[in-house]
Amino acid sequence: MCLGELLVGLQIVHRSHALRGLDGIVRDQLLHGCGIFPHRLRRLVERHGRWFTAEWHEIERAQRHFMRHGAAFVCLGRLLPAIRTFVSLPPGLARMAPVRYLLWSAVGTAAWTGLLAGAGWQLGARYGEIQTVLAPLTFAVILPFLAWYLWRLYKSF
Repeated sequence: MCLGELLVGLQIVHRSHALRGLDGIVRDQLLHGCGIFPHRLRRLVERHGRWFTAEWHEIERAQRHFMRHGAAFVCLGRLLPAIRTFVSLPPGLARMAPVRYLLWSAVGTAAWTGLLAGAGWQLGARYGEIQTVLAPLTFAVILPFLAWYLWRLYKSF
């Protein structure tokens, strides 16, 4: 492989990561914008929320947490994998300014990315050793969550 091919490959990887990041920003802004139409959002959740295992009372509970904690809710919500996807809805319902939301969301996302990068850097040299422990542990964590999701989906029908 020549240097030119390597550089082209690195540019493609860099662009795909940039697009993935842009995809997340657009998705979050769209979810934040759903707050403009709370009645439509409620109807959507009540009709189809079971597919996401989301119920309207859970969104209302998240809304109360947001009203109590404000921007910290957005920032810390980005650090929690299960909450990260839906953390955009309560600020949107509360009509948090989009720029302010984007700023606090970026701070939380940068913290999460930094934690993952730091862990990867620390553990990278010992990947082979760690993989033998993490592979079974990953299944031990994922399987109960998958069972929980399927159970909630089953109960919703």
